[in-house]
Amino acid sequence: AMRDGGLRALRVRNLRGQCVLAALLVASMFLFVASLRTLELATAVSLLFTGPLVATALAAPLLGERIGWRRSIALLAGFGGVLVILRPGAATFTWAALLPVAAAAPAGRYATSSPAA
Repeated sequence: AMRDGGLRALRVRNLRGQCVLAALLVASMFLFVASLRTLELATAVSLLFTGPLVATALAAPLLGERIGWRRSIALLAGFGGVLVILRPGAATFTWAALLPVAAAAPAGRYATSSPAA
């Protein structure tokens, strides 16, 4: 950092954007930890791994990236896998199982934000 401008390189240019990104990460962590009260750790973590799926789905509208048909099919298959883990029709389904998926949404939005945010 000293070679690239010293401490000025660490200055935040967009404080509001940084606060929004921080709030997204805090919301993601809060939802995940809240899910641990009722879910097994392995289930919660496997559902949290939907973050890259959310980031890929948000890449087109937020970043203008082109998502081809192969990637779209992979996204659908990934979300289908999430449904297999959730077992929404089973007697063991609880609404708490949606908390890690909800935690992945802000994390996915964070992953698609620009560094200048």
